[in-house]
Amino acid sequence: KDKTKKSFHQFASPAFVELIIYDKQTNQKLANAMCSITKNGQKISVFNSSASGSVVIPNLSVGDQLQVSITLRGYSEKSQQIIVTQPATQVPIALYKLQPSTAYVELTVADKETNQKLSGVACQITKNGVPVGTFTTLSNGSVSINNLDVGDVLMVQITFWPYQPSTQYVEVKWTATKVTLFLSNSQPVQNTMNVVLLMTPCVDSVVNLTAQGRLLSMSTSQCKAIFSDPVLQVGTQILYTVQVPGQNILSGVKIMSQSIDTLQIQIDTPTPQNISAQIKLIDSFTGQPIQNQQVFVYANNILLQPTSTDSNGILKINDNRLVCGQTLKIMCQESSRYNGGIFNMILRQTNNKITIMLLPK
Repeated sequence: KDKTKKSFHQFASPAFVELIIYDKQTNQKLANAMCSITKNGQKISVFNSSASGSVVIPNLSVGDQLQVSITLRGYSEKSQQIIVTQPATQVPIALYKLQPSTAYVELTVADKETNQKLSGVACQITKNGVPVGTFTTLSNGSVSINNLDVGDVLMVQITFWPYQPSTQYVEVKWTATKVTLFLSNSQPVQNTMNVVLLMTPCVDSVVNLTAQGRLLSMSTSQCKAIFSDPVLQVGTQILYTVQVPGQNILSGVKIMSQSIDTLQIQIDTPTPQNISAQIKLIDSFTGQPIQNQQVFVYANNILLQPTSTDSNGILKINDNRLVCGQTLKIMCQESSRYNGGIFNMILRQTNNKITIMLLPK
């Protein structure tokens, strides 16, 4: 009975293990070695070796099983199993020095939400505070950083639209380290409002939308305009105005009912005004008409039929898209004889004539 009690008391008594970390080639004690300790299958702590290479693991019992994993920059990683057989146990552990630059890191960049691997991502790498360079991920979303040592710390900076800029740190713990870096998409969802002007003939106009205090403006193309903006959210009240050349401003309200919505606006077509314009080009030095000079005329940024002046230096424009109050933009093409230029003409109901003098070369 006495022997049984003594044996049980010995098994339950407090114990500790002291690790001595040293260089296998030089026998030099190694400081700052990181020791990850697992006791009886459960990770308990991480210790760093002292200047004398010592790591003390307290609060143990005889019979405990320890798994010790040791990493130190410039040395190969070491894993060793230890069984506590007595209250005070000292275990020397030798580390082998690595040849310089034998480690590498494989980085994989992925979308945080979908886990999709992202190719073409530029990763700016800094090693231990020193810039290394920029590496771009391949089609599988990965890139390898070579010529590293165990213990190196990499700072990885990523700027990749439409994701949030990211700065992440990677510690080289093993000779082959694989890490996945996740990026978060920061761009707000942009819904779409299609604006269609119902009018014949089609006259391109200016459409303004006001949503959540923000003004969006666009000129229509073939009586259509497509607005995409984060303020266009489902349920948002949208104020709209339409400015058709030669007409009063039309306004109204639209509630956005879906992420891609359509606003159709009926425009009453005014009676054709039969407005015409005449452009005459003359030589600024001689006062003579300029014949066969190419001229481009724009109405509401729409190019009317380009043509040239006649034998009298005159260009006549008859187009049902011309309305009173409209501004014509007249572009005289530069030629081998004359300098070009851009001129404006505001249309009136009648007598729309303009004389333009061009400088000869």
